[in-house]
Amino acid sequence: VNSLVVVLDGIMATIPFEALLMEPVDDIADYASLPYLVNDFNISYTFSANLLYKTFRNEKTIRPKAEKDGFIIAPVNFDAPYTEILNNAKAASYEESGVAKALQKNVSAMQSNNLPGSAVEVAEIDSLFSSSGKASNLLTYQEASEATLKSSSLNQYQYVHIASHGFVNQEEPEFSGILFSMDSTQEDGILFSGEVYNLALNAELVTLSACETGLGKISQGEGIIGLSRALIYAGGKNINVSLWPVSDASTQQLMGDLYENLAHVEVPSDIMQSLNYAQSLGAAKRKMIKEGAFSHPYYWSPFILLG
Repeated sequence: VNSLVVVLDGIMATIPFEALLMEPVDDIADYASLPYLVNDFNISYTFSANLLYKTFRNEKTIRPKAEKDGFIIAPVNFDAPYTEILNNAKAASYEESGVAKALQKNVSAMQSNNLPGSAVEVAEIDSLFSSSGKASNLLTYQEASEATLKSSSLNQYQYVHIASHGFVNQEEPEFSGILFSMDSTQEDGILFSGEVYNLALNAELVTLSACETGLGKISQGEGIIGLSRALIYAGGKNINVSLWPVSDASTQQLMGDLYENLAHVEVPSDIMQSLNYAQSLGAAKRKMIKEGAFSHPYYWSPFILLG
């Protein structure tokens, strides 16, 4: 299987190239047998050719490898009154712009939808770290708060995995966000894209196992402005994000297979590691296609690797 790097541009940044077909198909009788591009290529994405060139040229001199292995966080349950907090706190300062109303709509739709599969997902990833001799810091339920995330030394971890709800605001991309539990009156339980820029990361791979985390405002010449770009600027070297609302069950399987593939991979301090992540994610997708239960592209193709 060869490697392919796609430079994101305009509306094309919302298309998972892995799901494109290599040849015409007259009748779709079996999704597992279709000639997807992912069968022949491990695919990764970048915001610009210039960024890719700078990464290749400077990677070895920019910063040392993080000392710790995995930081894994998943709130799982979402019964906190996010909408009320938005209405009374942050949203009050910009409600005239209509952003508050949009946020309340997004958050209200999600807060009653718990993610039990995410608890299984992160427990499996934690176990994979342990079995491969790597250490991980696992935070779930009430421990998985925005305040804890912000107070953790994230720049010490090679892998950061967040399993939660995400939502996109295409008009005001800085107000796209990820939900966390709340244990502090100082935080509202929503990590907005604008706040992500202030995180100090040194991660080889950051995974946002949530809905639509790869979307945002499409800007000519700049690709998508949203959570993924914020994570790159915060210090994430490779970002695994989604392009549409994802299934809890299929995401659990995809992430488990991804980390199973990565479990015995050493992290060298050069750009070729990005190709290893693309290979591991591609292999996880091909396994899902082959096994059949989640062979439809809806299940395996939304997650893409930015690096």
